[in-house]
Amino acid sequence: MDTNLPMFDVDAAENGRWCEFANGVSFKIAMDGNEKHIRFAQEYSDKVSKAYDAEKYDEVTRLNALGISTAILRGWKGLVSSNGVDIEYTEDNAVELLSDKRYKKALKFIEAQSKDDDAYDVHEEATVKK
Repeated sequence: MDTNLPMFDVDAAENGRWCEFANGVSFKIAMDGNEKHIRFAQEYSDKVSKAYDAEKYDEVTRLNALGISTAILRGWKGLVSSNGVDIEYTEDNAVELLSDKRYKKALKFIEAQSKDDDAYDVHEEATVKK
């Protein structure tokens, strides 16, 4: 059905959109609540709750990083090591990066971008077919 309502870019919401962060690094970020995110939350919510209740905060941090890496982050560009070598995007590398408290600003950026619903709108004028 075609309407004059604003529309989501479903592909960007599920598969990510490129967001420039800092120092030439960009992250490809899917929308919070995408299908992978919902499945991950269902599978891991008990584990996070148990770790939190047991005051195992490093485990909570790791599980949060795993969730973002698995369900929200789809890639990166421009990320290099301290010796100038490109760091390949893999879920394992993402978990390692986002679990490291020194890079919490990147984690918070990814979380915030994934929750910006307006950023996933289709930006062309919606029209009604008559």
